[in-house]
Amino acid sequence: MTYSPYDAPESGTDASGRVTARAVGTFQRIARSVRQHLRNRRDYRYLQELPDYMLDDIGLTRGDVRSAARRLPF
Repeated sequence: MTYSPYDAPESGTDASGRVTARAVGTFQRIARSVRQHLRNRRDYRYLQELPDYMLDDIGLTRGDVRSAARRLPF
């Protein structure tokens, strides 16, 4: 009989602890992703509000901002 990693007999380790740690890790990754998404949206809105001469000062064009926004997952 073969065992998968999920139903292998435990050798002194706590299976529920591993499941909890995996769930916490997943939640942390989701939280980081949401925070990054919100930062991206905020930065995009900020750049969209800048006049063209200010975008030029930082080396961007209005098209650069739009094309970067298309690559963002929001």
